[in-house]
Amino acid sequence: MPLKNNLFNFVKINNLLNSTKIISNNKKYNTLNVETIHSQNNYMKTPNLKLYGIYYRKPITHFKEEEKKIILKNEIIELLSINLSPQLNLLKNTLDRVCKSKDDWIEVNPYEKISLPNPNLKKPQLKHGLQHCIDKPGLYLMHDPNTKQLNFDYFLSKIPHPDKINKTVLPVFVPSSKDTKLENIAKQNNCNFVASTSSTCSVLSTLYLSLSNFAKPNFTSLPTFSDKFGKRHFMPHVYKPSGVLVTKANVIGLDSLVYQEKNNILSEMGVPIEYMLLTNPDEYKNTILSTSNNNRLEQDSFNYLKSNDFLFRSQIDCFNKSNLDHSFDIKSRASADLRLEVGTGRPRSLKNKPFTSIIGATNSFEKEFFDLIRGTLLKYFFQANIGKMKGVFMVYHDIISIYGFEYLPINEIATHLFGNNATGDYVFNFCIELWQNIIKTICLQTKSSKFRVLIRPARLSLQIVVEEIEDDLINPFTKVGKITRYFVHFELLVNGEKRSLRNIEKDSVVKLFYKILDVTTNDLDAERILYFKMLEQSGIFHKKI
Repeated sequence: MPLKNNLFNFVKINNLLNSTKIISNNKKYNTLNVETIHSQNNYMKTPNLKLYGIYYRKPITHFKEEEKKIILKNEIIELLSINLSPQLNLLKNTLDRVCKSKDDWIEVNPYEKISLPNPNLKKPQLKHGLQHCIDKPGLYLMHDPNTKQLNFDYFLSKIPHPDKINKTVLPVFVPSSKDTKLENIAKQNNCNFVASTSSTCSVLSTLYLSLSNFAKPNFTSLPTFSDKFGKRHFMPHVYKPSGVLVTKANVIGLDSLVYQEKNNILSEMGVPIEYMLLTNPDEYKNTILSTSNNNRLEQDSFNYLKSNDFLFRSQIDCFNKSNLDHSFDIKSRASADLRLEVGTGRPRSLKNKPFTSIIGATNSFEKEFFDLIRGTLLKYFFQANIGKMKGVFMVYHDIISIYGFEYLPINEIATHLFGNNATGDYVFNFCIELWQNIIKTICLQTKSSKFRVLIRPARLSLQIVVEEIEDDLINPFTKVGKITRYFVHFELLVNGEKRSLRNIEKDSVVKLFYKILDVTTNDLDAERILYFKMLEQSGIFHKKI
């Protein structure tokens, strides 16, 4: 009896192959497990078929036993049925190529990372007595909880209404592929690739998820959530596929893969809130609030990090007044209710939703920090490291008022994410070097001068789809270019033992090996369906298929 010709009605497989030997060479995996598992990811609610590290979402349908048989013969998986669906053949083909590959594993060797001097670098500093928050890190409230008196300048307590902001003076983001200054610095320093933190951090986060085998964050510092919610993973959006837009010109630019910018009040107010901390009231009024001012604020505070032939651009928000060699990032954090309002597309009510307590499961600073760890802290970690910054300065608000400040040193961020500070160094070094190696390989194999790269994480592996394009604004659901699919597999050794990138002790001997395979088939329909599903999951392009 043939399998149904539908990718999403695949057969249920239970414990058919366990630890079947397929490869015996050193530094290669010696086992192959094919089984049905329940996904650990919140955004994938249905069981998944695990094919040598490949995860594919599909509801389960029951079939007869003879349809479930899978045998291993001469290192090739053979499915004992006829009229297999094209999509099922695609997965079978991928597994066959992985099993038969005789290529040696490639070791990732971290390069020296050099911060290039920026003669035009401005060094803005915190005002209004906020430097104390940096000197003695911790949570600082805008109002004293007992006396209700202000702990900081009144100017900081009220955020101007969005309609009063002169948006014409706010800096405009320039993609790395269109940044002529970045290109000139790259040429002067023999760099062939340029990228910014906006296009890099989401990809590095995806790599970490794979290398850590989807490890959970560390909530032990949060008393309300450490026990009851200790098994929580990252938020669903963290597990979504990530990607970049690659443009080959004088240098190869890696831009953020964004199809359409959303009108988001939180992103619009990020820079105005940041400037409140860095300017006095008169200066703020004459620049950000003045309707007669047409002079756009310059964005010269960039750090340039060179790693091999890659040049990464990172914006520096502020410098430590006590040590001007130490910089940090400023991040505004809206209350949970407001984030939910914006995320669901509801009208901008601008209702006052204050933080009512420090500790607690709802409407508290602790709950905001719990969400921060699960949501965006991983991206902040990579941003800070690329910019050689010492930490992140958080501003808690509800778009009407500021309620508190908190400085997070980079070592504390690493502990919240990875379990200890030492692991953070391994995570950054391996992820950024691995990404350089992968994108170099893809660029060498891709003839087109412009293409999209979409990456989906799996356990100790990656699925990568490359689409060659002519115009980055064309929706792929309307017009699809040539598609190439890659499979990347990892092996991480910690002191000689196979491990994932999690809770690694200082001075451990850690080695990372990878293998990247072109697993594209001639079945264009199957390749496009898989690509469309990755796009749909990523949220970059919005259209149901």
